[in-house]
Amino acid sequence: MATSTRFFCSADEERTVLRRILSANDTVALPWRDDFVQTDPAVGLDGLRPWPERERLLLWPRTFGGLQWYGAAPKAHGGTHGQLVHSVLSAATWVDLRLRPGDRLYNFDLSPVLIYERGLMHGRQMQPCSLEAQPSSMARVSAEYARWVRRCLTWVWRRGRIVYRWPDMLAPFRNDLGIANTVRAFPDALRALESGESPYLISWDDRKGLRPDGAPDASG
Repeated sequence: MATSTRFFCSADEERTVLRRILSANDTVALPWRDDFVQTDPAVGLDGLRPWPERERLLLWPRTFGGLQWYGAAPKAHGGTHGQLVHSVLSAATWVDLRLRPGDRLYNFDLSPVLIYERGLMHGRQMQPCSLEAQPSSMARVSAEYARWVRRCLTWVWRRGRIVYRWPDMLAPFRNDLGIANTVRAFPDALRALESGESPYLISWDDRKGLRPDGAPDASG
């Protein structure tokens, strides 16, 4: 099954999505900033960074178990390809952050969370927001967690209309990197698109630059 979804939304619709997820299973939102997960304090909807500033959150349903951490440098291992990839990336992150024994590095492969990331701004255009479950096997975390992820993603899928799907481009979005994910739009975002505005893009390559009016330049 898919473990992520991407969507365009307004600030109000972002709050609707997060309010829905935080409403059950003792779920809290933890800031993920400057490459570190902050476990205390959790943030509520009023603690979000102003729209559309960058925001990343770990949505943790505490009913399904605790967060998992590396307390020493991770070693490359794994019974599956997904587990191996996670361990290799975690080992590289430990080195990049210059962590030492006794420090803690969040273990994305074993923790029952969804990651929410607000779309990045490029000029006057915004990339899709995203919800993603990163464990290589959600069932290995727990069956209850796997069902919760499915419910959360399905709720978004049912309320957003598909506006971009590879290889059929249903709207002329800039997509420098050729990202193939399906993208949906919530009603506010859909109205902006249907009005003829161009407030959104799929992906961005810094080498392409901006037009003089502040919008991304897709000509390069």
